[in-house]
Amino acid sequence: MKATIYIRVSTDAQDYDRQLEDLQKDCAHFGHEIVAVYRDKDSGYLDSRPDFDKLKMLTREDTDFIFVWELSRLYRKSIELQSVVRHFTERGIMLFSHKENFFTHDQRGVENPSYKMMLAFMSLIIEQEVPTMKARMQA
Repeated sequence: MKATIYIRVSTDAQDYDRQLEDLQKDCAHFGHEIVAVYRDKDSGYLDSRPDFDKLKMLTREDTDFIFVWELSRLYRKSIELQSVVRHFTERGIMLFSHKENFFTHDQRGVENPSYKMMLAFMSLIIEQEVPTMKARMQA
């Protein structure tokens, strides 16, 4: 199967190395061929990011799976995260998140029946993560 990797960091001081290395290992473990790597250095709150915009244009002919290091790499907003995951699955593209060990589908392409419920819970936690960290730092 064809795999596309999407990695994102928020600042120029950060690098992609750990995310890319882990996702390359995941692709090898699952036996997927990496056909593209997209990377952005932007906030996960932004609706438009250069490579993320390209990623959203992919179809099933382009890739079978999208691999991300964690779901927050896609979006930090709950509604938008759920929407973009649905966008990919409606196009027949499966999603895997390394950190959460989250699959929208199994390796045979069968939809995980509980992924929507799990995604709803995780997306709310992801959205609250940054304000919680900021509040701790200010305290």
